[in-house]
Amino acid sequence: MTHIKSDSTMRVAAISDAHIGSDEAQKSRVLDFVQNELPQLSVDKFIMAGDIFDFWGTDIDTVLSNNSELLHTMDEMGDKLVLLGGNHDWILTDTSISGLSLEAQNDYHFQSGDRNFRAIHGQQFDPICLSARRNKRLCLANSNRVTKLYNFYDDFSSGTYGKLKEMTPDTKYNDRLYRVENRVRKGNSEYVMWGHSHVSKITDDFVNLGSWTEASPGGAFIGSEEGDMYTVIDDGKVELREY
Repeated sequence: MTHIKSDSTMRVAAISDAHIGSDEAQKSRVLDFVQNELPQLSVDKFIMAGDIFDFWGTDIDTVLSNNSELLHTMDEMGDKLVLLGGNHDWILTDTSISGLSLEAQNDYHFQSGDRNFRAIHGQQFDPICLSARRNKRLCLANSNRVTKLYNFYDDFSSGTYGKLKEMTPDTKYNDRLYRVENRVRKGNSEYVMWGHSHVSKITDDFVNLGSWTEASPGGAFIGSEEGDMYTVIDDGKVELREY
């Protein structure tokens, strides 16, 4: 479900791609940010823009039970929290968490200053990951099946995009990311806040939120070396920060 909020004074903070449940997750850092840093930012909305959890090849109930403190902190935010589904936790878009009122959605539209924004995870612009049905099934898959999928990704990328390669030293982006970014630019009239690639970046068309992982799961994109990134939007101005 998509919510539209029109408020020129809206102040927003956002993170993406914590992948809690994976080996690369830094869940204590995420919890510290949410409990200690976020309250100081005095935002109207806090957007968790997908892949906050990672259910691919893991047990969903175990991931959730091991992160009950974070989940309850999120739940206590009420309507201040906007939770979006990513390809690694897409099942949360139609599955409720027992005892909590958390509901993940596809995207979120809002206004800040004189600008219109759209928050979305970003797999919707990546041909490899855009199938909602497959993403949901992978949230229930065992680790062997997920490993096979990553191998498929490598073959698909080589065949469809050409060999993944590092481009200029200044951008450090690969061909796949370049194509996904172009889809973000062409497919939206609003300013887009997205994640998915784990590569933080601000342009005239979008801000990529980066990630909160030690490494990019699956190594899908080159250049994901930034730290724990978050974005603040205030009166239409976009700022990317490192925690």
